[in-house]
Amino acid sequence: MPTHWNNVVADMVLASCGGGSNFGGIAFSFFAGKAAGKAIELMVVEPTSCPTLTKGTYAYDYGDVTGLTPIMTMYTLGHDFMSPGIHAGGYVIMATPL
Repeated sequence: MPTHWNNVVADMVLASCGGGSNFGGIAFSFFAGKAAGKAIELMVVEPTSCPTLTKGTYAYDYGDVTGLTPIMTMYTLGHDFMSPGIHAGGYVIMATPL
């Protein structure tokens, strides 16, 4: 059973995840349907140059490199991690349902 959001019917939500705002922004509207047992797949992808979820550790860390944000638990590569000069982190893909 697909889930509806803003006149969009979806059975899968796919978004990139770095800091989480991309994925959270699109997937949040579908969480209630997923929790209610609707058949919707929520899928996260991340760039291989900044593999926070697959290679990071779940630990207390700052959300920024300067340490100005509060320390919080997160999957992190370390607040001082510097990604390669060229990488695909933070891009957005918009698609229209068929």
